[in-house]
Amino acid sequence: MSVVPDRADPDIAADASLHVGEIAALSLARATPHHLLVIDDLSGRTAAQRLGLRFIGTAGAIIRARKAGVIPAAAPILDALAANGFRLSVDIRTALLGMVGES
Repeated sequence: MSVVPDRADPDIAADASLHVGEIAALSLARATPHHLLVIDDLSGRTAAQRLGLRFIGTAGAIIRARKAGVIPAAAPILDALAANGFRLSVDIRTALLGMVGES
């Protein structure tokens, strides 16, 4: 892990739909394209797709970790996130957990 100075990409910063944190994350991802960006906000994900960046959401990262055996179960983590305000529809939660054999 390394610390990288915050240098907002002017093209990304010009997008009025993005917040400061999203601009910083997208700018860093654009400057380091070999990394995977974790982003959940729809406007940020839309911008990442438009920029051709590799990205994943928090829930997707949890499912990947479960598939790789890094965590023993995904459901408790998704439940803890939900208890702290993370929004994930019941249908998407069910589909994600089904992908790793959990209910």
